[in-house]
Amino acid sequence: MQSSGNCEASKIRVFVGLQTLAGDWLAPVREALYEESYPGIESLRLTPERNLHVTLKFLGLVAEETIRELSLHLAQVCAKHQGFDYRCGGLGNFKQSIWLGVDPSPELHALAKEIDTCCALLGYAAEQKRFTPHVTIARYGKAARPPLANLIEKFGEQEWFVSQVREACLFKSETLPAGARYTVIERYPLKPAEP
Repeated sequence: MQSSGNCEASKIRVFVGLQTLAGDWLAPVREALYEESYPGIESLRLTPERNLHVTLKFLGLVAEETIRELSLHLAQVCAKHQGFDYRCGGLGNFKQSIWLGVDPSPELHALAKEIDTCCALLGYAAEQKRFTPHVTIARYGKAARPPLANLIEKFGEQEWFVSQVREACLFKSETLPAGARYTVIERYPLKPAEP
């Protein structure tokens, strides 16, 4: 029975994504989440600024010894794609999370698609869902009833920022008592954008 524990210990949860700008731009929506009391407000957890990101490909539990090969392939994929800008705007929700939308530009879609194809060739499951880029800013419990309609009405058309994408990252995801912690394992530069 001990062998399965050892096997599990040699695996880490990882995903490929884009680091997102942190800053004062997020304050208005965070404040709005606490403007009025609602059932389950105590279960609301804001995403720490260091964890803000756009997921390009979730890989799940991966054997640590395979990270090097995975990284080599991801670096090659990213090196073929030119840097680009992306827009973050609007607000929405699904399940028990609140997110900010990311403009699904052709460049972003192409990068995500090729990363998915690369990972599928390495034996990881291909994505079945449509790619919907977003930045999760909060999560809440099943019983919570945050004022989502009010938030969407207030921030649904808000433009939050325009960011330069110059690299993708492989993140390690850890679930800790204080919440999730995401750590960059590797960075994969994109080709410099044309002037």
